[in-house]
Amino acid sequence: MQPFTSASGLQSTPKPIIYKLVFLTLIIAVLWVPLTMIRGLLNERKRTEITAIQEISEGWGGQQTISPPLLRVATGSVHSVLLPDAVSARVSVETEHRKVGIFSTPVYVADVDIQGSFAFEDLVSFQSQSGIDLDSFVLEFLTSDIRGVARIHEFSLAGIAMKPSSTGTIFGRQGGLGRTLNSASMPTQGRDLMAAALRDRKALPFRLRFALKGHEQLSMLPLARDLTFTVSGKHPHPSFADGVLPNQRNVSKTGFSASWQVSEFNRHFAQINLRTTSSEHLDENALSMRLVQQGEIYQRNDRAGKYSFLFLGLSIACFFLIEVVLRLNLHPMHYLQLGLGLGLFYLLLLALSEHIGFNYAYLSAASATTLLMTGYCKAVMRSWLRASLAAGVIALMYGFLFLLLSRQQSSLLIGAIGLFVLLSIIMYMTRHLDWNRGDFGRVEQAA
Repeated sequence: MQPFTSASGLQSTPKPIIYKLVFLTLIIAVLWVPLTMIRGLLNERKRTEITAIQEISEGWGGQQTISPPLLRVATGSVHSVLLPDAVSARVSVETEHRKVGIFSTPVYVADVDIQGSFAFEDLVSFQSQSGIDLDSFVLEFLTSDIRGVARIHEFSLAGIAMKPSSTGTIFGRQGGLGRTLNSASMPTQGRDLMAAALRDRKALPFRLRFALKGHEQLSMLPLARDLTFTVSGKHPHPSFADGVLPNQRNVSKTGFSASWQVSEFNRHFAQINLRTTSSEHLDENALSMRLVQQGEIYQRNDRAGKYSFLFLGLSIACFFLIEVVLRLNLHPMHYLQLGLGLGLFYLLLLALSEHIGFNYAYLSAASATTLLMTGYCKAVMRSWLRASLAAGVIALMYGFLFLLLSRQQSSLLIGAIGLFVLLSIIMYMTRHLDWNRGDFGRVEQAA
C-alpha cells in the first residue's frame, strides 16, 4: 500500500477508510445540534411575527366574513330567518402593507356592494310559519369583525333606507362570527313592507353598500338561493384555496379578479330557519379570497431548514469524495469546521431574509458561505485549484437547494433526479477504491 500526501504536504499511511466514515457520521450527528437550535430560533421568530400581525389586526380589522342581508323575526327567544332569493355581490379591494417593527402583513379596504331580493313565494312561506311576530321584523347582515365596518353607504329595503345598529349574533356560535348589523326600522314600517310585497305578489328588493377594513382574508357566506359573487383588486398574489373554488379567475402582475356562482344545491342549510345551521356548515361553504405574501420568509426558511440535514450530509459526502479523488488526508476537525460553516448559512439566511427578502438573503448567505469555504479549503488543501473544486461543489449544492425551494410543485421530482445523479457520480468516482485496505488505489483486477 502506497503512502499518499496529506494537506500539509507530509506523507502518511492512510488508516482504514471505515474509521473515517465513522468519524464523519459522528460529526454529522454533532452538527445536527446547532441546526436544531436554528430551527428553534426560526419558530420563535414565527411566533413573534404572529404576535405582531395580531396587533395590526386588532387595530385595523381581522379576517372578515360577511353575508347578504337576511330577514329575521322573533317570537320570544325563537328566531326565524329567511335567506334572500337572488343576490349579486361585488367587492373591490384596495390593499396595502402595515408594519410593526420589521414585520408586515397585507391589509385591505373593501368596497362592498350587495343587491338582491326576497322572493314572493319565500315571503309567503315565511309568513305562514306559526308563531311569527311581524312586529319584531328586522333586516340584518353578518360581519365577523364589526371593528372593520368603516362606513355604511346604503342599507335599504324596497327603496326605504334603514338605520343600522349593532346586535349579537343570530347563529348562537360561541365566539363565532362575531356580531351582526340590523335595521332599526319601526315595527309598523317592517310590517307594511312585508304586507305590500305579499299584496302585490312581488319580490322584496334590498341593497347594501359599505366599506370594510380587514386583514389578509375576505369571505362571503352563500346565504342565498342563487348567489353571484365577484371580487377584484390590485394585489398580485391572491389565493382562493379555502372553501368553494371560484368558477372563473384571472391573476396577473397588475391585479386579480374572481367570480363564484353558487346555488342552494351547493350548501347544507335550508332557505328558512337558518337558526339551526351549524357553524361548520357555514365555514365549509364560504367563498374566500386571501391576500398571500409572495415568498413568505419564514415559510421558505422553514422549507430550507427541512433540507438542512440532507444538504449537510451531501456536502460532507462531496468533501469526502474530493479527498478520495485528490488523495488528500483531511482530519475530522477539518470536516467539523466545514460543517459548522455550512450550518451557519441557515442562520445568515434567516437573519438577512427579515430585512432584504428571501431571494437576496439566499444569494448573500450562499455567496458569503462559499467564499468562507473557499478560503478555508485553500489553506487546508494548499492549492487554489483544489479549493476552486471544493467551491464549485458548494456552489452547485446551494444552486440545487434553491431549485428545490423555488419549484415547490416539482421539488420531489427534482430532488429524486438530483440524488440519483449524485449517487451515480459517487459510485463512479469510487469504483476503484479498495474499502477493505483503506487504500485510494485501484481494486485488484480478477485474473
